Formats: sequence, C-alpha cells, structure tokens
Amino acid sequence: MTSKKIVLFAFLILAFTWGAYWYNFGYLQSQGISKTANEWALLGDFLGGVLNPILTFLTILILIKSLTLQKNENNKTKKFEKIRSFELHFFNMIDSQKVLFNNLKLKFDAGDVAVIKTAGAAVISIEDIVIHLKDNGKKNEDIKVALESLDNDDSIYSATRTFAIIAKLVQKKLSDQNGFTNEDRKEYYEVLLNFTDYSLIRLILITMKYFDNAQVTALRENIEFLETLKSAGIEEYAREI
Repeated sequence: MTSKKIVLFAFLILAFTWGAYWYNFGYLQSQGISKTANEWALLGDFLGGVLNPILTFLTILILIKSLTLQKNENNKTKKFEKIRSFELHFFNMIDSQKVLFNNLKLKFDAGDVAVIKTAGAAVISIEDIVIHLKDNGKKNEDIKVALESLDNDDSIYSATRTFAIIAKLVQKKLSDQNGFTNEDRKEYYEVLLNFTDYSLIRLILITMKYFDNAQVTALRENIEFLETLKSAGIEEYAREI
C-alpha cells in the first residue's frame, strides 16, 4: 500500500466514524447539536477510541514503508559503489591485457631461419601449425606439445593469463552473494569479449582447448562464460581449430 493510499484510507475512516456517530445520534434518534460540554466530551471519547488504534496502525504502516524504501535506496547505493569499484579494476585490467598481448613474441622456424612474430601475426602462425597438425592426423596431445615448444618463455601464458583473471574477477565480484545476477555477469563477459582483440580471443580459445594450466581450466569450467562465447558465435571457432 502506497503512502497516498494510506492517507486516503485514514481520511475515509475518519469520515466514516463521524458519519456513523451522526447517523446514530443525529439521524436515527433525531437529536440536535448539544450545548452540553459533557456530551461533547463523550463524542471526543468515542472518536478517540475508534480512531486512535486505526491511525496508530496506519502510522506504523507508513513507518515500515519508509524504512523499506530507505533500505532499498541504501542497497542501491551499495551496489552502485560495488560496480564502480569493480569497473575501475575491470577496465584497468583490460588496458593491461592489450599491452601484454602487443608484447607477445614467438619464434617460428621458416626453413633455415627463425622468424619472430608478434601479437596477431603470431596467432595466425599458431593457427597454421594447429591446422597443419590436425590435417596430418595428429592428436590433441601432439598439438599441445608442439604449442608448448613455441612458448619456452611463457609468452602465450602471460598474454592469456590476464583475460582469465578478468573473467574470474567478474565471477567473484559480481557473485549472487554480492547482490548481482547471472545477467549482470554475462553483460560484463560480453564487454570483455568486445574489448578484447579478436586475435587474442582466438589465442585464448586455442589455449582452452590444448593447454592444461589453472587459468584456462577455470575458463573451461565457467559455465556462464562459455554460454556467452556461444551466444557471441565464437564457440564454432573453438570446435574447428
């Protein structure tokens, strides 16, 4: 019941009480307006006895309503502060992710010469290796060994680790226990995908399929993140690579 409805209800109760008193003593008993103070005092006692409990109850309802509204506003404020704190870390880590990926350097054999490729170019060469090995009937374990041989200095791990940490940050900070929902988390997973270089996303999907470190394992076990990948149409690439 809203505050306006409570006030209207109180007014109707007051009008009904006055009307009932007049109807009983004025209309039915044909009594005129008394000039005796004692009889007016009886009227006051009657009105007070009828109205006070009702109005007290309505006052309590209004107080409860006010406290509920205040609590809801406090919860909204706390949630806003949590989101603001989360987004500060979230977008700072996305910026760091871009720097780390741009610094990715891998050495590839090109005949008698070793060629160093960076960032997106390195990912394309990794994809070529994976496709070549798959076309030659190699198993996932063979592909894993080949990819790990490229990553002697953990460059791939460093480039993909930040993405996994950001996904874990979304899962932890926007948990149900902190007042957030599945839709809230999916929204930020979508933002993460949209703000991540597509070459890096492809590299992450490759590591999720062929690597076994704790970071990519956490991504593989994150159902909500996997659902976001599927809705974004990226899961098909993961199956093909």
